[in-house]
Parts: sequence; C-alpha cells; structure tokens
Amino acid sequence: MQNQMGPKKPFFYTLSGVIVLSILIASAMLVWLSATILNVALPPIEYQLNATLNELQWAVNVFTLCGGLIIVSGRLADVFGRKRVLNIGLLLFILGSFIGGFTNHITILIIARAIQGIGGALILPPSLALVEVNFHPPQRTIAIGLWIGLAWFAMAIGPAIGGLVLEIADWRWIMWILVPFGGIILFLSTTFLKESKNSTELPRIDYIGSLIVMLSMFGITYAAIESGVTGWLSPLTLSMLCFGLLLAIIFIIIEKRVSNPVLAIDLLCDRTFLGANLVNAVSNITFASILFFSAIYLEIVGNYSALSTGLLLLPATLSILITLNIGSVIYNRIGAKAPTTIGMIMLTIGLLVISMKSESAGYAGLLGPFVLIGLGIGLFASPITAAALAASSHDDAGRAAGLFKASSMIGAAIGIAIAGSVYQHHADRLLNELAADHGHETRYIMRKIIGGNKDDFDALQQYAPDQFDALREITLSIINSAYQSTILFLMLICLTCTIIGGLLIPRRHHFYAATKPGPRDPIPGRPTTSHEKRFDWLRRPNKTSKPSDTDNQADNI
Repeated sequence: MQNQMGPKKPFFYTLSGVIVLSILIASAMLVWLSATILNVALPPIEYQLNATLNELQWAVNVFTLCGGLIIVSGRLADVFGRKRVLNIGLLLFILGSFIGGFTNHITILIIARAIQGIGGALILPPSLALVEVNFHPPQRTIAIGLWIGLAWFAMAIGPAIGGLVLEIADWRWIMWILVPFGGIILFLSTTFLKESKNSTELPRIDYIGSLIVMLSMFGITYAAIESGVTGWLSPLTLSMLCFGLLLAIIFIIIEKRVSNPVLAIDLLCDRTFLGANLVNAVSNITFASILFFSAIYLEIVGNYSALSTGLLLLPATLSILITLNIGSVIYNRIGAKAPTTIGMIMLTIGLLVISMKSESAGYAGLLGPFVLIGLGIGLFASPITAAALAASSHDDAGRAAGLFKASSMIGAAIGIAIAGSVYQHHADRLLNELAADHGHETRYIMRKIIGGNKDDFDALQQYAPDQFDALREITLSIINSAYQSTILFLMLICLTCTIIGGLLIPRRHHFYAATKPGPRDPIPGRPTTSHEKRFDWLRRPNKTSKPSDTDNQADNI
C-alpha cells in the first residue's frame, strides 16, 4: 500500500512545513528589523525627549548589550523547550515595543529597548534550532538559508522602513508597528509549532556559568560600544574589556568541570564549527560596518535623505537573496568549503573596489560593489550556518545556535566599534592637517559632521559664513577619505578570514546533525573519508556512522 502511494513528501514541501518555516523566519526578521529601525529616528527623539547624545547611543546600543543573554537562551531552549522560550521572547519583545512607544522620558525608552533586546536574545537561538530539528537534509540547508537571508534583509531595510514611518507619522510609530507583527507571530507560534527539547539530559541549568557568560558578553560588548565615545585606551573601556575577557576564561574553565554546561565545550574543539563562526562573525562585522558608514557617506557626501539612503543600501541586501539557494545546493553536494571560500573572495573584492573608487564616482561607484558583496554573503550564509549546526546533535541544537548567533550580534557591535575607531582616527588626522589654520570651535563642528551629524552644516555656516564653502569641501573630502580607509581595513580583515576559514573548514562536510552521543552522519550516496589515519589537532570525532534515527524522525513531524 505504501508503495502504491509513493514516497512521503518531505515536510519542507507540505503546507505545515511552509507555515512552520514562515513563523521561524518572521520571528528572526522581527528581531533584526528592530535592531536598525530606530537609527533614523534619533533626531526627533532627541528633540521630543530632550535627550543627550550619550543617552541616544544607549537607546540604540542597549539592544545589542542584552545580546549577552543569547548564549544562555540556547541552553534554556534545549532544556525547557524551544517553543516555550521562543514564545516568552516574543512576549517580552512585544512588551518592550509597547512601552517604548508610550514613553515621555529617554530613560524609559532605554529600558524598553533593553526589554526588546532580552526578548530578541530569547527568540533567535530557539527559532534557528527549530529550523534544525524540523527539517530533514537536504531541504534543511535551504530552510536555514532562507532563515539567514531574510534576517539579513530585515536588518538592512530597517532604516528604510524607519525613514518611511517618519515621513508619515511620529517616531513612536516605529515602536508601535512592531507590536501587531509580534502578536501575529506569537499567535501562529502557539498554534502551529510543536515543542522540542533535549530529552537526554535532566532539566538542569548551570546558573553560575550562565551568569558569568552573560557578564562576560556584557563587558566585552560594553567596552566595544564605549570605545566609540571615550576611545579604546580610556580606563573605563580597558577595565570593561579586561573584565569581560577574564570572565570568559573563567567561564571556559567552569564549563569543563560541570555536568550540565551552558555551552558544549567540545564544539569549540570542532574545526568546522570554529571556521563557520569565524566567517559568520567577520561577515557580520563587515556588513554592519558597511551599512553604518555607507549611510554616513550617502547622507552627507551624497546629500541623500534618510529614506533615500535606506533605499540605496537595499542592493547590498537584495543580492543576498539571489545566491542563497545556490549556496545551499553547493553545500548539499560538496560541503561548505567551496561556497564559503568563493563567497568570501567576492566579499573581499567588493570591499577592495569601494576602497579604490574615485571621489567623484558617487553612488554609481558603490552600486556594483554593493551587489558583489551581497552575492558573496548570500553564497556562504546558508553553508556556514548549516555546517555550524551540524557540529552538534539535535539535543544540543539550541546551544550551537546560541553561540552561532552570539557571534553575529556581538560581532556586529564590536565590528562597528573597531571600524569606527579606524574611521575616527583617520578623520582626526586629516582634520588636523587640512583645518589646522581654523579655530577649535570650527574643527569641533566639522568633527561632529564627520561623525554623522548632517544638521551641523547649518551651525558651521552660521559660525564661519565667509569660509563655509571651503570648509564644506574639506569636510566632505575627509569623510570620503576616512570612509575608503575604513573599507580598506575591513577588506584586510576579510582577506585574512578567507585564508583562515579556508584552512579550518574541510573540503567536504557532513551536514547531518548527530544524535548524542554518536558521531555525525555522512552525506548519503558519497564515499566516506577515514579520519583515523590523519593527525587532527582539534580531535574531531570520526564520521563514519549511518544516518541517525533522529534525522529520520524529523521528516515525519
């Protein structure tokens, strides 16, 4: 009878599979959209809430600071249920968005953004882990690619949507529009998702380790953010950085000794997992920095509005969607090494072209590199995610997803801070050279414009009306030069990552996640390669087992 009916359709192609994947993708898009949607609303927030520049920075950056919870949330999802943790995160996210729209004080807005950030940290790992456990290879790789690609897309369109809202309504609607979308996703999640958790371990949490890793991530991220204000060598930045790194070392020592670790330390000994996380962190550093500094360049040098700038940055993201499926197909056939290496080379070339463009090229000189960068990221976004998750078992999918997404969120924050230091250092050097004959107040106003405050051109014109045209040209020239130097710095990082990642990620990778405690499963239909005779300094497990029962069950959900 079963033969007459034919083989069962994979869950990925069923209506239930489409609904489940849509819920998980929408939840991730909601988080990454909120990470950037508020950036264009800072001027009206400053005016209405009488906020200082430092308070505005906290309103934006506290969302990332709360990302330190993201590693712990992966463990919480494995133990207490991925659907449950995802729904709790959605509830907190909706609450933060609701409070943020009604606030009349900047402190309450910062608290609301912190609640949003905690909710986002609880959403991302379980939603990615549920993609892992609900879909069977090779469709799993395509599902992961869609999850990653549309999350990147949401992060990129955040400024454009924020600018569009400001054109027709008050800035508070930027917070309020997230509430109904979050409510719909929560309803669908409660209705259609099935619970999934680690069934092989007792429901215990290493609370001491959880607290230490959250404080460690907080210290490192805080230092990165504060460096943009006080510099890397300030006592506060150095102390918080050392505090975070010291706690990270203590955390690893503790996790090796406890029976219920927050993070499976053996993941850190897996060559593919390390390579995938390295590429993930560097690509997030690069992409977040491109969006941030290209927005400054286009708004000030190109004289575009916030809405136009957001729209002009879309090609860098839309092109990601073009190669997502191509990367998934290549990964399913030959592994992650080829698409990752080719994609990183494309990303590096795109950055090199931007760093060499002429000052008069304008947006035309950015469009081609933007598209090339997006195509490169799309090529490896799905393979590195699938490879990282394949390093763990289904039972530990939340922990693997938590660490992987932590490298995304914290990598973006640290990347902007480091790239910002390069940008500011180069700009200050040129400002002292080209504007040495002008007074301190004039250089102060020019420095604020270089930092992204476009409205200070009016202050510069009022302060030095006779010299305004010359000062404006000097300022624009400095921004263009600092922008290209920053992009060149990012290009060198990507080139280094391309080499290291190519060495770490093997030529062929096994994309089935293993069932605990056995080894991972090989790609069906392909001969396995024995690793027993090869010296492996990272002690990777032997991959010669048959497909696991857990993967066979995933297709029957």
